[in-house]
Amino acid sequence: MNPKMKKKRKYGNKNVAFNQDKDISLTKKIIFTIILLGLPFIFFLSLEGALRLFHYGGNLDLFVRQTTGEETEFVLNENFTRRYFFQKGIKTPVPLSQRFPADTDSTTWRIFCLGASTTQGFPYPPNGAFPAILENILTDLYPDKKIHVINCGITAITSHSVLDMQREIMRTYQPDALIIYSGHNEFYGVFGQASAFSGVKNRTLLQLFLKMQRSRLFLLLRNTFNSLFGKKITGEAHQESKTLMSLMAKDISIDLNSDLVQRAQEHYRANLVDMCKLAQKQHTDILLCTLVDNQRDVPPFASQHSENFVAQDTILWHKNMLTAQNLQKAARFQEAVVHYANALQIDSTYALTLYQLAQCYDALGDYDRAREYFISAKDYDVIRFRAPSAFNDIVRQVAQDYHVPLADIEKSFIKRSPGGIPGQNLLHEHVHPNLNGYLLMAQTLAESLRENALVSDARESNLKSDNGYMAMCHLTTLDHEVVNYTLFRLTSQWPFPPKSAKTAYQRVGNERTEQLAQSFVDAGDKSLVELHLEYGNEFHQANEFQPALDEYQAALAIQPLAITYNRIGRLYLRQTERAFREAQDYDAAALYYQNGVFYFTEGLKRWPDDVQLNFNLGLLYFMRADETEAAIRQFQKVLLLEPQHKNACKQLIELYIRRQDYAEAKVRLQQAITLFPEDGRFYTDLGFIYLQEKNLTEAEKMLRHALQLSNDPRARFYLNQILSN
Repeated sequence: MNPKMKKKRKYGNKNVAFNQDKDISLTKKIIFTIILLGLPFIFFLSLEGALRLFHYGGNLDLFVRQTTGEETEFVLNENFTRRYFFQKGIKTPVPLSQRFPADTDSTTWRIFCLGASTTQGFPYPPNGAFPAILENILTDLYPDKKIHVINCGITAITSHSVLDMQREIMRTYQPDALIIYSGHNEFYGVFGQASAFSGVKNRTLLQLFLKMQRSRLFLLLRNTFNSLFGKKITGEAHQESKTLMSLMAKDISIDLNSDLVQRAQEHYRANLVDMCKLAQKQHTDILLCTLVDNQRDVPPFASQHSENFVAQDTILWHKNMLTAQNLQKAARFQEAVVHYANALQIDSTYALTLYQLAQCYDALGDYDRAREYFISAKDYDVIRFRAPSAFNDIVRQVAQDYHVPLADIEKSFIKRSPGGIPGQNLLHEHVHPNLNGYLLMAQTLAESLRENALVSDARESNLKSDNGYMAMCHLTTLDHEVVNYTLFRLTSQWPFPPKSAKTAYQRVGNERTEQLAQSFVDAGDKSLVELHLEYGNEFHQANEFQPALDEYQAALAIQPLAITYNRIGRLYLRQTERAFREAQDYDAAALYYQNGVFYFTEGLKRWPDDVQLNFNLGLLYFMRADETEAAIRQFQKVLLLEPQHKNACKQLIELYIRRQDYAEAKVRLQQAITLFPEDGRFYTDLGFIYLQEKNLTEAEKMLRHALQLSNDPRARFYLNQILSN
């Protein structure tokens, strides 16, 4: 071979090796770069996984899946409000007790109601809120459907939170329809424009913040930042008030023409638009509601002179106001109108002037002008616990633009109010309806659902009267006392005018209901369910059955608990016993018996292993000779759950003796004597069985032992039978 060729080939191999080394080196660099860039992601993903593994932050889902007995349900998560209320100094509001079956079919219709305290039903328990009443109405209208109206109302939230909740509902809980009633809290509610909770003013960033809370790592960062740098919410501007909304209010006085109001309206509209788009994207019906407030009977919380009000006008303005107010007090309304109008020429935006002028027109029967000025007074009220009237314009416009149904609740309230001006006829204070108002809301919503063909084939002949639906709320005098005292406390605090020291609370019930209501509202150490059970038990012990049943059913309407089913069942058990044995009213006894069986069995569907429910159902069956086998099954189950249940032993043995199954009775008696050797009744029963079997020696032995333990007249009777023979 040519030496030159050898040399060339040698050098050529070196070049190849060099290029290969270069390629390997480049590959390593790429891999190293990828690993280097990926390490932070791997770290954060691992940290996220670890935080989830250890359940950091708890479960903040809107609902949690829960199985009790035969029932698998979604239950409103009492911790989910920590998504929104995490600042120092604030007690996280607890949502209502709401639940609905986890499984659905073609006959199921789920309606989710989203909003704040009015949706929640304040100041009533959930059974007095419009979603509960709506469910009753729709169930009557559409008896072939399984209607579930779920109340997702949370006090002090804004449309930002409503939109966040809607996303989860659409993603997880298969809604058939959504009802949106929200808007009064857009200023002071959580994430509101004038709220101490409004750390993020930009709407896009705020929505990103809410979405990011699905991450445990983000929750860790949020909570850490809040612990280190967050300010404690104290409500320094109005420390005399303890309500959540007042504590959250930061910018107290808000002018109608301010940038803050404009921004709140823009955010409100954008949130409603996103709600409509999200629902339409997933082919889910959505119903927007106009807002209602008390225009006639709640004066502006605060008035503020306009920027154009100059010092030299002060004397003349005050003179006109004072003259007008004196004339109004003297019922000289037409003359007062002239002076209020003069005051408005000087300052056209002073809310109190507008309100008092409206009162004069109202007294004169000029309702159109009265309504105009009442609305203006509300709009120029600089403490914004009521949404400006422009918010309802936004609701109507969004509904029209996006072709979604509108429930015009404001229009319904106007039609039902004297002179077309809503007041205390339908509302308690500034924004929360009374029971008549909540019923009207539910009726308006039901009509809107029907008119917009969201459901079909309504059976209107099934509808009850207004009183019928109010009765279905199961509200007792205790509930109305709690409502009355809650409102008394609310209206005694900012932003309401201070009450005189002589203003005493006027109860609606008796001394006991007042005591219970005050303990519930002021101390808060018992739930309303516990109060109803306590008060019902007092009636029960006094054999006042109907008031006891009313309280128990009120407790059950708020939240289903085993103890409540048991209390109602026991009430019917006692009534069955009295009707059968004391009054010998067999028809009434049969009815009480059926009701008792119903409540015990309904309770056992949820809590099949509850000892008291099983035992008391056994007692009810025990009362009927034709239900001996059913009674035996119940007492057998009790003894499986609690082998040392003495009363179940006694009842079961008596049943075996009743049907003359002496062999099984003897087995049970010997077990019972082992467990309870000091109870003479078991020796008496065993002696009786030996007597029936003609084993007189053992019978005498057992009966004498029974008499040593207790002076049992049955034992003495049986023993005398033996001795006389």
